[in-house]
Amino acid sequence: MTLISFLLIYFSGLPLGVLFLKGLLSKTAGISTEFWQQRSIWTSALYTLYLCLATCALTLIIGLPLAWLLSRTDLPRKTLWKTLFSIPYIIPSYIGAMAWIKLLNPTSGNLNLWLMSLFHLDHAPLNIYSLWGTAWVLGLFFYSFVFLSCHAALENIDPSLEEASLLSGASRWQTFQKITLPLISPALLQGLILVTMATAAAFGVPALLAMPKRIFVLTTKIYTLMLGYGDGMDQAITLSILLMITGIVGLGMSHLYLRKSRYTTVSGKYSHRSALPLKKLKGVTLGGLSIFWILCIGLPLATVILSSFLKIYGDPISFSNLSLQKYTYVLWTLPNTQKAFLNSFYFALLAASFALFLGLPLSYIKVRTSFKFRYGLDFLATLPFITPCSVLAIALIIFFSGLGGLNLYNTAWMLLVAYTIKYLSFATQNISSALQQISPSLEEAASLSGAKPLKVFQTILIPLLKPVLIASFFLVFIPTFGELTMSILLVGPSTETLGTLLYNLQSYDDPQSAAVLATLMVAVILTANFMVKVATQGKYGV
Repeated sequence: MTLISFLLIYFSGLPLGVLFLKGLLSKTAGISTEFWQQRSIWTSALYTLYLCLATCALTLIIGLPLAWLLSRTDLPRKTLWKTLFSIPYIIPSYIGAMAWIKLLNPTSGNLNLWLMSLFHLDHAPLNIYSLWGTAWVLGLFFYSFVFLSCHAALENIDPSLEEASLLSGASRWQTFQKITLPLISPALLQGLILVTMATAAAFGVPALLAMPKRIFVLTTKIYTLMLGYGDGMDQAITLSILLMITGIVGLGMSHLYLRKSRYTTVSGKYSHRSALPLKKLKGVTLGGLSIFWILCIGLPLATVILSSFLKIYGDPISFSNLSLQKYTYVLWTLPNTQKAFLNSFYFALLAASFALFLGLPLSYIKVRTSFKFRYGLDFLATLPFITPCSVLAIALIIFFSGLGGLNLYNTAWMLLVAYTIKYLSFATQNISSALQQISPSLEEAASLSGAKPLKVFQTILIPLLKPVLIASFFLVFIPTFGELTMSILLVGPSTETLGTLLYNLQSYDDPQSAAVLATLMVAVILTANFMVKVATQGKYGV
């Protein structure tokens, strides 16, 4: 317990605490009136608010109807549809931004050119380089938070509650308004809060779509301040505190609402759920879902993949213009590709291993012991996750540039620390949930038979937790492998990752090479997800 407490305090609590104090005590920022009178600061905050509201609205429009369709109707192949619509959950959103740049670039976007030809227009009808374009891309990726959260809640609702409403003469719409929606409102709010926090913390998509038009949200403003000179670092720290407070307030509101809004949705009484028959609307519904998936998920992914095979980037896609020459160049000729790929793989592998190494005993302390400060340790493990990535990166830069006794700046250890503490809660939450489902009597029986604590772990808990441990490993590995926001601030001369290399290629040098890297990254992520589903027999993974 002492070791776990020390590691969490040293690598999580102290860096964020130092960041908070440094921001407040800064003479050029903090409580400085001159800093807060800058128009650009409030403009960035306002743009962040607009982006969060627009993204939340889009995710609500997409996610809630999808969850209802897949849980309440007789739609065929629901499992397949759930998997297809969950793909954005595991793919980095900045890859989507790359795809939509290729489709809706105002000068050469394929979709814009097609619309101009179809309607005989003189200029592109759509421009992805805008705040609304940013919200569109983020919404198409973050709707999965609302969709998965509401789908799980709908599946757990006792169907007799809705059936009682229908038998009382209420219509389907009235039943949804008065019974279903209130029951899933905690899950819906949780999903929207996650969307808000993820949008406010997003860097890759705003950097690719909004920053070229000089539209800065808080994350991109922090990035530009850190690249500047003079008081830029102090100002970036103060804005980071603003983002961190937003995340903590959002999480606090979520817990407060969930504590006050408790509904019994699962009862011990068995009741069969009757699916709403779509009848003649089944074909229309299947067609609508197919068109939506193709246009909003399939087409962007296909655009990135096909772009990576073009001989001449920018020319129309045709068999004569397809080649593997760009793959040969990227994999064997382009500097840093192999190093970036190996760095990302090793960092993800080690971060996932460290997260399990810390997460398993931490979960055991939380669930199985009466340690006085067990919930404090759980908070320290969760705090980095609810802290925006850019904020966490700045906190680590300040603390581990010698202030904390270690100088990890520009080293691989800095990235490993950042990845591990950021996604540690993925492991602890999953393992804790699984431990709560295992009866303590199994461990007590082993102890009474003479087994020591380590032997109990090896023979009882580890075999029972094996599927969850595998899933937790990949839940940390997948987002770490393609991480960008922390990496862009923490990479050193020899620690470049796939995310940072891809961002630099897309922004400055060679978008087709970026498409090759994005295709390879998607292939690795989808393969890892497939391995999770196989290893856990479909219980985990999308």
